[in-house]
Formats: sequence, structure tokens, C-alpha cells
Amino acid sequence: MEDAFIINQMKYTPVFCIFFIFFNCNRKEDFPKVKFDSKNINIGDLKYGKTKSFNITLRNIGINDLIVKKIQPSCKCVVIESKDNLIISPNKTREFTFEYHGIEYGNSDESIVFYLNTEQEFYFVNVHTKVVK
Repeated sequence: MEDAFIINQMKYTPVFCIFFIFFNCNRKEDFPKVKFDSKNINIGDLKYGKTKSFNITLRNIGINDLIVKKIQPSCKCVVIESKDNLIISPNKTREFTFEYHGIEYGNSDESIVFYLNTEQEFYFVNVHTKVVK
């Protein structure tokens, strides 16, 4: 009778292991956490045909490595200068430098999307400028 109980319990062991692994691998507290220095950047007036550099700083405030999977500006007028060092250790910061190219006159609102390994998969940073003569 005791042998039948043990055999019966063994049938459910794989199911329990899969259940345990699934629910423990995706815990909220395991995801890295990010803090941006600012999500709205105003770089001011920019003369047509000129460029202006600006920085966006990310801080990993979690306990696991923060991985920057992809950085995608909304237009060709915003260019990232360096894509090196895309892993940010816990309690560390990384500054990304961008160049804004004044290629169209007038007010311009662009965005830069950061794809990360955080619970929220992507974040928008808005960049505003006015291209003048």
C-alpha cells in the first residue's frame, strides 16, 4: 500500500517541477529595474544644417544586470554615437550620447525607444528642438 502511494506521488513530480520553475523564473523582483535621468529632453534651438549632442543616462536600480537590447530613434535626424557597453551592472549608470541633426525647419518632437530586459519591455524618451535659420 505504501509503495502504491509513492508511485502515485512520483507521477505528479514532473508536473510540480514544471509549475515551480515556470512561476519562479518570471518573478517581478527578478527583473532589472531602470531609472532614466529624464524622459523629456529639450535641446533648445538648433541652426539648420548643424548638429547638437545630448546625453541620456540610465541607472540600473535593480539586483540583476540591465541589458539594453536595442535603441531606436524615431527619425534619421537622431543618431546614437556609441552602442558599446550595453550591459549595466546593478547600481551602475551608463550614459548614451546622441547627435541631433537639424535637417528640417521648425519645431521637432522625436522619440528614442530603449528596449530593455525589464518587466516593461520598452521606454520612450522624448526629444524636442526647434530648427532655425
